[in-house]
Amino acid sequence: MFRSIDSFEYRGKGSLKAWITRIAVNEALKHIKQNADFKIITDENDIPDIESEEEPDLDEISEQEIMEIIRTLPDGYRTVFNLFVFEEKSHKDIAEILGIAENSSASQFHRAKAMLARKIKEYKMSKTAQYEQ
Repeated sequence: MFRSIDSFEYRGKGSLKAWITRIAVNEALKHIKQNADFKIITDENDIPDIESEEEPDLDEISEQEIMEIIRTLPDGYRTVFNLFVFEEKSHKDIAEILGIAENSSASQFHRAKAMLARKIKEYKMSKTAQYEQ
């Protein structure tokens, strides 16, 4: 950021935050692409079967707790989920960024959502069990 500060152009309130966020996202994506351990599942047979669940009930669970649960998703799922939800990228854009097929991006997102719903449900059940003890 410091090396590129001269390229920053003020465009009103929030523009610095948006510029810094864009740099952080691009650097994170660059790291993901260079990390040999990172794996996007492209073969449908390699994807574990996760049942589709209803939208999880997010009552009594904080944003911070949800973000912690998102961090536990496998790298490929989490990356696609974050790009789609937080960066508002299309599956076509995600496919281009990660070098995967567009339908793989959609499939990864669907499975990430299902896994996230299951993890939130498990988290809430464990919290309820703690309170009952």
